[in-house]
Amino acid sequence: MSVARVVSFKGKEGGGDAVLGWLKPAVEHIIDAPGCEGMSLFRDPENPDTILSIEQWDIRESHHKFLAAMSEADMAKANSTMTGPPEGVFYDPV
Repeated sequence: MSVARVVSFKGKEGGGDAVLGWLKPAVEHIIDAPGCEGMSLFRDPENPDTILSIEQWDIRESHHKFLAAMSEADMAKANSTMTGPPEGVFYDPV
C-alpha cells in the first residue's frame, strides 16, 4: 500500500520563484524514480515563498533511496534558495 510524503520548502524572502526554478524541472526526474507513483506542487497563496510537494511512493524506502542518490551539488543548489532544509512527513493510508 502506498505512502504519501508531504514536504514544505520555505524559500528565502521573495525567493519562492527561485525554489520553483529548481523544483519544477526536478518533478519529472522524481516521478521517474523507482517507487514514485506521483507528485504535485502547490504554492501557499498567503506566503508565496512556501512551496508544498505532495508525493506518493510505493514504500518509504523508495523515497530514502531516491534522496541518497541525489548529488551534493543538487542539494547545495536547492538549499541555497531556502531558509533551511525542507520539512517532510510521511503519511500512511487509512
